[in-house]
Amino acid sequence: MIKRILVPTDFSDCSINALKYAVQLAKRLQVQELLIMNAYTSPVAYSDAGVYYDMYALTADSNADIIDKFEVVKNQIPDLKDINYSFSIQNAFVLEATKEVCHASNIDLIVMGTKGASGLEEVLFGSTTYAVIKNSKQPVLVVPEDAAYRQIHKVALASDYKEIDSKVLEPLRALNQAIHTEVHVVHISKSEELTHEEIHEAKKYEQYLHNVPHQFHYLVNENIEEALNEYVQSHKIDLMTLIPRKHKFYEILFRSAKSRPIIVHADMPLLVLPE
Repeated sequence: MIKRILVPTDFSDCSINALKYAVQLAKRLQVQELLIMNAYTSPVAYSDAGVYYDMYALTADSNADIIDKFEVVKNQIPDLKDINYSFSIQNAFVLEATKEVCHASNIDLIVMGTKGASGLEEVLFGSTTYAVIKNSKQPVLVVPEDAAYRQIHKVALASDYKEIDSKVLEPLRALNQAIHTEVHVVHISKSEELTHEEIHEAKKYEQYLHNVPHQFHYLVNENIEEALNEYVQSHKIDLMTLIPRKHKFYEILFRSAKSRPIIVHADMPLLVLPE
């Protein structure tokens, strides 16, 4: 079950949109709590340069400013009142604050925003969102700035049929239990035949997903991005899912600045499952 969702926010447009998405998802999943977090770092005082900071006053001013900003956001998202939520301010870098809150509050899912089609590559490979994805033990849902919440019926899981633990797929089982999703396991290869090892792993997926409506699709294409794009559009996929950490599949998807796969498009959320 997905009981607690964490949404780090810096009050940018993309993070506010991610919060809007998270609120609707939290309502749909009937989560116990939505935790909203703002993390910031205080300036460093250099006494040898003759500069003095009243750190307590700076912190108090910063906290007051952050609270004022959150009040504005609350007015922008009236549906917040329909769920149980909390708001916290962390004086730390986002990655460290996210780790701490996840550990202390038993977070099941992290929701973060990104700027969408022109910015997701940059975000995923050189920013806080990528750092969280890379280091998180929790699944991370990346929401493009222009993505509006819609009910999730079909989930595509891009798989390279490499060995995974069954626990990796727990979020997909949780989604199915809560909102009755269907999983499309999509394997794309340049070869027209699966290897014995890939067939063996495919059978494991069948076992792992035996209580979840699912189907397998094997696509032969030299261009992974193009094949995924066509599949997502033709099958009306609502959510793309990747397992990035051990495998190279994730890096392949974003290897070229010229490619614009469907998962970078403005209306396609991306769920990253940790290994």
